[in-house]
Amino acid sequence: MLWGGVIASSLVVIAVFLLYPDSMSEISKQAQTAPPQDSRPSELEDSQLMTAAANQATITPTAFALPSTARTIDTKTEQDRLLAEVEKVVDDYPQSADAMHIAAITYSELLKTDKAAIFFKNSLALDNRSPQVLVDYARLLLQTGKQQAAVDLLEPAAISIGSAAIIDTLGNAYMQIGELEKAAETLDSGAKRLPNDPALRLRLAQVQLQLQQFEGAEKNARAAIDLGRADNAAFTALASALIRLGRREEALEIRGKTVSVKPQAEANDEQYKQSFQQFAAHTYGLLAGVYQANRQSSAAEELLLESLALDPTAANNLLALGDMLYKQQRAEQAILVYQRLVEVQPENLFNYNNLASLAVSIGNVPLAEGSLRRAAKADPTGNATLRLADFLLRIGNSAEATTQAEAAVKLLGNADAYIVWISALKADGKTAAALSALLKARETLPGDDRLKNIQL
Repeated sequence: MLWGGVIASSLVVIAVFLLYPDSMSEISKQAQTAPPQDSRPSELEDSQLMTAAANQATITPTAFALPSTARTIDTKTEQDRLLAEVEKVVDDYPQSADAMHIAAITYSELLKTDKAAIFFKNSLALDNRSPQVLVDYARLLLQTGKQQAAVDLLEPAAISIGSAAIIDTLGNAYMQIGELEKAAETLDSGAKRLPNDPALRLRLAQVQLQLQQFEGAEKNARAAIDLGRADNAAFTALASALIRLGRREEALEIRGKTVSVKPQAEANDEQYKQSFQQFAAHTYGLLAGVYQANRQSSAAEELLLESLALDPTAANNLLALGDMLYKQQRAEQAILVYQRLVEVQPENLFNYNNLASLAVSIGNVPLAEGSLRRAAKADPTGNATLRLADFLLRIGNSAEATTQAEAAVKLLGNADAYIVWISALKADGKTAAALSALLKARETLPGDDRLKNIQL
């Protein structure tokens, strides 16, 4: 979906490791005669590594530069600039439901509600089954006092689509027009069908409080908190239910978990400026997605760079730009993006893997190795350690490959790890140790045909 904090993206992960290419070792060739039980898609092929080794001394610096700090904005100027970009996309792609949705959200953010409503209607005329557009439009109707219109919009969608957000928003609309029983019925039905959605459970608790169904309200408020909705609204609903049930001490303890809420930001203050800057950065990224979907890569790139000038750490926009540069075979520039991503998302191991793959493609073996080492340190599962061992083996560092592969065996205990360990031991001239490892692997994993086919 276009909204709700996550950009719709066709990002393709460049890949994870092919652990056993034909040219790696005789052991791997033997293992490949049986189907792998834990195969992974290709990432760094031997041909890439050989090219990297040959080209390592001829790396050419790139002139491409990412914004490193957010630029200072004038709010009114930035609003006008964003609206101009939105209108351009709408004019260029009048048949794009996504473009119309972005325009609607932008005008809604700027409190131009009449124009926002027009674009919401245009978007739904092109695609009337988009849950996010339906919900966003209904919320605009509720904010502008058109509760019955919101109900009329969502009632058919609750039956035909029935997403949690649609049901939650419809329940809220019923509450606002005083249809509490209907709200409770709708939300209870939705919560039974989607029991793990915290928003539905919280909204149901709020309705039950108004209906004086305090035991049910306590149950659903607690469920919302347990499902991750540990915010003021959930704590307040739970505390209110406990007070009405005569459990004052428990209620006071729960109320102690609420936090003070700052006053609403005004359009001319610094807090609003920062908020709008984030909104604009996100919206430029969405507009870039429309251009990219229509194969207008240059326009998409310009908007992604504009978004990053407002927020250099926006992960979704970095991912979109990195994906675009990779597909255009602009590896050096894509590397700069992924170097930023590993700093922004140090927990995302795919970023390290993609950075390593790109580094190999331009002959920068040290960068690839460094990226994989960082991944291994960040990954407690052992998968990244195994990839590092495989990489080290194929660039000729069999001694350290042995150490890393042995660590991977201890963490993973699977045939992939054993095969790399055995290969590394043999490559390092430790044939007896390789045989011992092979026997241990066969004993540990007696059903793996790959291990049976290995001959030392």
